[in-house]
Amino acid sequence: MQRGSLPTGSQRFAAGVSLLLIVVISVAAVVLAFMNLQSLLAAWFGMAIAILGFSAALKSSGSARAVFRGVTAVGIAVFAGSLVWLAVSSPWGLLALVVAVAIVGFLGSYALKQPVRVVDLLAPKHPVLFVNPKSGGGKAEKADLAAIAA
Repeated sequence: MQRGSLPTGSQRFAAGVSLLLIVVISVAAVVLAFMNLQSLLAAWFGMAIAILGFSAALKSSGSARAVFRGVTAVGIAVFAGSLVWLAVSSPWGLLALVVAVAIVGFLGSYALKQPVRVVDLLAPKHPVLFVNPKSGGGKAEKADLAAIAA
């Protein structure tokens, strides 16, 4: 989305549905994970690594930031891998995961496209002049600035 733009109603709806699906996928993954303790521990381990790496990357700079970004990527990979393992271990889990991720990706990309520029929405119909008559020792009032602008 461009700077200074607002999403349309359908874009807001797509973003909301996408976020809701992310929550549903996460809850389903946790429910499946409790059925498989090893994958649950791997997912938690991956999340912890990703969170620690991300927070360290925010606080660092230079080559240290690059290293912490790599740590974050490893944590995300471990987390995603454990989710895929959970999905594969259930009969329809992998199909459900692929479909849900595809829907989230489609809705998320739609939500970020075709912005409406705020400048176009808020463009003034006619010019406006604000004058404080007491400011500057009353110079605006003495010069009759309001009448000149009218």
